[in-house]
Amino acid sequence: MLRTLLRSRAAAGTTLCLLLPLLCAGSLLATPSPTVKATPSTEISAALKPFVDNHAIAGCVALVATGDKLLCLEPVGYADIETKRPMKADTFFWIASMTKAHSCAAFMMLVDEGKVKVDDPVEKYFPEFKGQQVGDPNSPSSLHPASHPITLKECMTHTAGLAVKAKTDLRKFVSLKEDVAAEGKLPLSTEPGTAYRYSGGIDIAGGVIEVLTGISYPKFMQTRLFDPLGMQEATFFPNQAQVDRMARTVKLTADKKGIENVRLNPDHQQDPLVPNGILCQHTMAMPAKYKNHYSEPSGGLFATATDVMKFCQMLLNEGECNGRRILSVAAVKQMTTNQIKGIGTYGFGLNTIDTDGKFSAGSYNHRGARSTMMWVDKKRRLVMVLLLQNWDLPGDKEKAIYDAFTSTAIAKYGATH
Repeated sequence: MLRTLLRSRAAAGTTLCLLLPLLCAGSLLATPSPTVKATPSTEISAALKPFVDNHAIAGCVALVATGDKLLCLEPVGYADIETKRPMKADTFFWIASMTKAHSCAAFMMLVDEGKVKVDDPVEKYFPEFKGQQVGDPNSPSSLHPASHPITLKECMTHTAGLAVKAKTDLRKFVSLKEDVAAEGKLPLSTEPGTAYRYSGGIDIAGGVIEVLTGISYPKFMQTRLFDPLGMQEATFFPNQAQVDRMARTVKLTADKKGIENVRLNPDHQQDPLVPNGILCQHTMAMPAKYKNHYSEPSGGLFATATDVMKFCQMLLNEGECNGRRILSVAAVKQMTTNQIKGIGTYGFGLNTIDTDGKFSAGSYNHRGARSTMMWVDKKRRLVMVLLLQNWDLPGDKEKAIYDAFTSTAIAKYGATH
């Protein structure tokens, strides 16, 4: 009997060990969402509802806040147009490239601690980048040594000259450090520091976080950024409860007159490694990401509107959150001011605004691939977040939606707090 008991306990222990990676990834957890309540509808909902009625978007969540106070949280339309599931205050979104700002904030924590400098060459941490060349890999005669080793600052401002398409084809989603190292063997497309070329350079900064700390990038983000800020649901690995609350991505219908749910991977709608319902709107890289606890610093984050708000409030408050310092004032200034004058307008993981217009000078923002967006108007001290999930929203309509939201938000709240 004793042997039987011991064997059963050993088996249970083995099972737990096998499940722990998945539990950490969040795929088996089903915790309820924190209590998040919508505020009463205002002019903001009224400004956004026509885009739902005219079938440009299924729905959205609009949020406006100051540095310490939520002013409005207004869901509009549907999280799923097919089932008519309404958009709610706690609807979950893939915020895609908005992740870049979060990753740069985490990197700047290490700058504050004196562990790294923004002007350090990448090859200091990844020797694979030594001797990097510039030119077309399909034309050997065009290749020549780079004018200087690419720096972490250039990676975070998209001026390193990284070859975007080749990098995308290279990823294996097994190890962030492995993928970053492999990129060092690719030639650059332009001389470093000479041109703005939107890239996955912030993935490299994430890899450096792992090299310097010995901690995985997602764990560092969770313990050093999300938890201290109270970003209770921000994650790279949504669990089933979060996926059930996720806004379904929509795309234009064939006749371009309406929208319909995106359906990716029709033969792989379910996978034992990931929650049911995510593969229909995300790539088949997701099983590998869950299995290997692999997350992309350039675009892997999922969150709610209030999660995004808390991050933006920290930046607006020059690195402080609820009396706790997350980043130094100097670090926030570097992130939120133009680091590439003469080339473009970009800080570290953030687009910057140098002159007064609709937004005040010193403001900053970033969007995500499926039309999510966050703005911080520095002079008015307003945080504005608009979350939706559109696969192919035409640029003119996207601009119109952004303008309707921000113009109404600024008119309503810009001088009232």
